[in-house]
Amino acid sequence: MSASQHLVFDALDKIYETSEGALSALASVSFDVARGEFVSIIGPSGCGKSTLLKITLGVVPLSGGEIRIDGRVVEGPQVDIGMVFQTPALPPWRRVLDNVLLPIEVLDKKPADYKDKARELLALVGISEFEGSWPRELSGGMQQRVAICRALIHDPGLMLMDEPFGALDAMTRENMQAELMRIWEEAHKTILFVTHSIDEAVLLSDRVIVLSPRPGRIVEEVTIELARPRTAATRSRSDFQDYALHLRQMLGLAEQV
Repeated sequence: MSASQHLVFDALDKIYETSEGALSALASVSFDVARGEFVSIIGPSGCGKSTLLKITLGVVPLSGGEIRIDGRVVEGPQVDIGMVFQTPALPPWRRVLDNVLLPIEVLDKKPADYKDKARELLALVGISEFEGSWPRELSGGMQQRVAICRALIHDPGLMLMDEPFGALDAMTRENMQAELMRIWEEAHKTILFVTHSIDEAVLLSDRVIVLSPRPGRIVEEVTIELARPRTAATRSRSDFQDYALHLRQMLGLAEQV
């Protein structure tokens, strides 16, 4: 396994130039993510959560400050980061195994050398028997499992996840949350996770970063001190509910609960 990465955001700013003038998306965002840590980012729509991930991935330029991974400044697209989006985005003309191997081809490596690794990952997420299936033959949750395998195939130390379960029904979402916790504990990856779900953030995370409305600034960093492993029963604990209520208060949502 490659060495886990340590992620540092140092006074990050992002300004978009629009037809109506400059639009500030992120302002003076500074925080660290330790190796092997699971950190979630929450905040109102439009506060720059997804923009933060795209800047980290190196596909959107920053306007000020810097991002460092293991001390190295991010200055362009990062091929050694795993990325999972809200929709699986599996090319429909590629079978499951070939979809998992897609990043290997992009990195100009030999897919044959990674087939065993791909099959190990499919076994890890419990869909080994579907390696020859087409994406259309899979449920939404199964497709997202394939997307997670695809993000892990090149063994990145850091994974970025942008609302990966947002399009799933409630039951599948809970199953995928449990699956992700298991994968994270077994694979020892560093995960930066964007979500609109406060309960999801509390259940999964070591820490939760709360962003303000645009321009996104850090309102608070909340350390989630709930024992692991966490299960569906964790949601009924009073300390879980206390964390969730506190985060809702930070976002001005407490009166809606």
